[in-house]
Formats: sequence, structure tokens, C-alpha cells
Amino acid sequence: DVRGRRRGGNGEGRDQVSSDSTEVIDCAVHPVPASTEEFAQYLPQPLRSRARKLNPPYNRDLVNPPFPEPSAWSDGPEQRIGSSVAGCLDDLSSSGISKAALVPLGHGLVPDARVSSDLACATNEWLADRWLSAEGADRLFGSISVGSRDPAGAVAEIERWAGDGRFVQVVVPTEALAPYGQEQYFPIWEAAAHVGLPVVVVSSRSWGVGGPVTPFGEPRYYSEAATQQPFAGTTHLASLVSEGVFDRLPDLRFVFADGGFAMAVTLLWRVNNDWRGSRYDVPWVSRPPLDYLAEHVRFVLHAADLIDPPDQFETLVRLCGCESLLLFGSRYPYWDHLKPAEVRSAVTEALLHDLFRENALRTYPRMAGTRSTDDGLLRR
Repeated sequence: DVRGRRRGGNGEGRDQVSSDSTEVIDCAVHPVPASTEEFAQYLPQPLRSRARKLNPPYNRDLVNPPFPEPSAWSDGPEQRIGSSVAGCLDDLSSSGISKAALVPLGHGLVPDARVSSDLACATNEWLADRWLSAEGADRLFGSISVGSRDPAGAVAEIERWAGDGRFVQVVVPTEALAPYGQEQYFPIWEAAAHVGLPVVVVSSRSWGVGGPVTPFGEPRYYSEAATQQPFAGTTHLASLVSEGVFDRLPDLRFVFADGGFAMAVTLLWRVNNDWRGSRYDVPWVSRPPLDYLAEHVRFVLHAADLIDPPDQFETLVRLCGCESLLLFGSRYPYWDHLKPAEVRSAVTEALLHDLFRENALRTYPRMAGTRSTDDGLLRR
């Protein structure tokens, strides 16, 4: 286990369910279709006929991880890991995870915005049909995928699924052609706030169209790209604050799922200082930028966020004031996943209770009760 060695341990015993009684809610499980054909049946024509051409153009060959991705958590039948509801539930249960939010990663920035919306629509129908309606899947909750480049289509998709209690949030890709605080995206955030659903921002691990991940071009190695990925989320966060989105939508909440909570908070420290001397530039930002975190922002913990020695992690969390802002997310089934046992070894029991359960329930109230489906949902 490379991550176990990196932290100075041998990785033994992390797959065993802890005797700790704290319920664990996983806020970042990434399901995948078992095959292109399984997903294609939810696409409209002519996309359905050329579905096989949708995947290869959006893979970043130069920065693929050095291990097979996704990777298995447990031995099982020969199938795509992360494509089986039963297998996913078994793997999560073996780690002591009781509930999980499913966050499909999507196709990134597809060149045609209309195609992006069609893919998002198909993803939602596939998720509802294959995962949320499966036997024993009452512990799983969905995310409404939308195409951020098509605000009208995104709003329609949010309205189409918001009445389904199985969906707990809206998901948009980190990859974008402009920071998310800018006006063209506002109808999407307004629709999410109106129905009371948080918006999760997560990298689709694909790019499609757009610029490189750094100001100086594409990195050559996975370690470079993975390290810099959280900076994209912090750029969106700074934009949302500076453009006054949270002032206009006081009920809106964003979840940043690519890790790097300390990067985001320290960036806002700088924005805070700039705001004090240049309020004339952003008069609509009514409070110091850091003040927006508690009410509007959450971060999903990433395996790379855990630092050596382990006891310093909690010091970092408290220094950043993130005790109530962090959510646990395993990133199942990918190789850089995070298991509850790894977190238990790094923080105290008091913080674990918030990190594993309470912060998630405050962010996703629908996960606190029994899942429900509105039979009156509009279908395509």
C-alpha cells in the first residue's frame, strides 16, 4: 500500500471494520457503468449509435495514474470494479460505511454543450435505474449531474429530479471555461438553492476541451497533476465569493470534492486581506470572505490531505477552522481511495463524530431519513 508506506505505517488492518460506534457516511463514491452498452441505452439518437466514440478522446494519457484505475477493494467476479451495486455495498460495508452519496464523474468539458446536457441527462437516468432502484440500495443516494455549459438544460434537469428524495445534491465538473462565480452559471446555482440541494464540484478526470491544468502547460506526470488538481476548486471558490454569489443566494451551499481544504482556506486568508483594502472593487461582498465558509462551503477529505505525523492533521484542521466543514469521502473505487480506518488513526474521537456523520447530515438532510421517490417526476 503506497499510501501506508508514505505515512510511516505498513497499512495492515485498515480494511477491518472498526469497533467504533460512530456511523460513517461516505460522501464520494464514484459508480461506473459495467459497459459502454449499459450506458448507451439511456442516450438519445444519434449519440446512442456512436457512444463508443465518447470515451477515448477525453482521457489524459500523459497524466494517468501509475496504477490500474479503478482498482479493486476486494476480490470479486471479473467485471469493471465500481459497476456492481452489490459489490460496492459489500466493499463499503467491509470498511464500516453505512450510507453513501453516489457522485458520477461524467465526461468533463465536452465540446458540444448540447451533448454535455444529453450525457448528464443519461447519467441521471442510468443512476436512478441501475443503482438507486437496485435491490438493497436504500443506503445509496444520488447526485443530479448537469452540464454547466448549458444553464437552461441544467436548470431543467435539476427541476426534473429535485422531487426524487433519492438525490441529495447537484454535481458539476471542476473542469470549466470560466470560474463558477461568473454570471453565466448563476441560473444553475439559483435552481439548486431553490430546491435546497448543495452543489458538489468534482474533477471528472477528463478534460475534453479547454486549457491545460497549469498556467504553463500540461504536466508530464500524474503526481504533478494530482497535486495541483485542488487549486482548480479554490479558484472556483474565490470566484463564488468575489462575484457575490453567496450574498445573492444565502441558502446556497457548495461542496468541493477534490481535497485540498487547507489550500482553499489559506487562499481565502489572502482574499480576506485583499478585501479589506479594496472593498470598493467588490461592494456586493458584504462580509470578510472567510465568513462565508461556515454557511456555504464544505470540503470532502482526500487521502492526500492526511499529513505526517498523524497528530498534526487535527492541528491543521483546527487551525483552518474546518471542524464542521469536512466530509468523509472514500473515492471508491479508485486507487487513491480513503478508508475510515486511515482517518481514525489521525484524529480524535470528538472530531471523528463530526467528520464521519454529523457534518454529512447537516449538509445532506435527505440522508437522515428514509429515501423517497416522487412518482410524479417528469421523465424524458
